[in-house]
Amino acid sequence: MCCNPIVNDSIITKDMALRVRLKGVTGKSRQGWRFMDKNNYYVVRANTLEDNVVCTK
Repeated sequence: MCCNPIVNDSIITKDMALRVRLKGVTGKSRQGWRFMDKNNYYVVRANTLEDNVVCTK
């Protein structure tokens, strides 16, 4: 699994909408990203085998 840093600590917001587009190229793998700060742990899993994306806090 490759690490893609997507954290920008300079953005401060109270209400935000974020749109992300992913494209499964091979259809033979799962990809996951995680981020942890002092209060939270986030996981995003993109599964091309099941054609879904799951976000967990």
